[in-house]
Amino acid sequence: MNDGPIPWPVNIDRGYYCSETITMNRIELKDKLDLLGGDESQYSLSGDLEPDRIILFHSYNEWQVFYLDERGGRNGMKLFKSENDACIYLYQLFLNRKK
Repeated sequence: MNDGPIPWPVNIDRGYYCSETITMNRIELKDKLDLLGGDESQYSLSGDLEPDRIILFHSYNEWQVFYLDERGGRNGMKLFKSENDACIYLYQLFLNRKK
């Protein structure tokens, strides 16, 4: 696991992201969310489509991050080419919630 400093702010939507300096997979993301005090009922990192949580979902050649509402709607979907990029984005979402 990479416990070194992560160069923040990382803003993927605005292009301030460099995947060469940050690496993260689902296991490392889980550890970091635990350190933030993240509640496991707020997210799914295994791709389980459980409602009322943020989902990290791997579909063929892309990674998806979205909120799955109670009716099965996928809201705020972001698509990524790598697990690393999706994990960093999801970590940033939870970091921003803590502010």
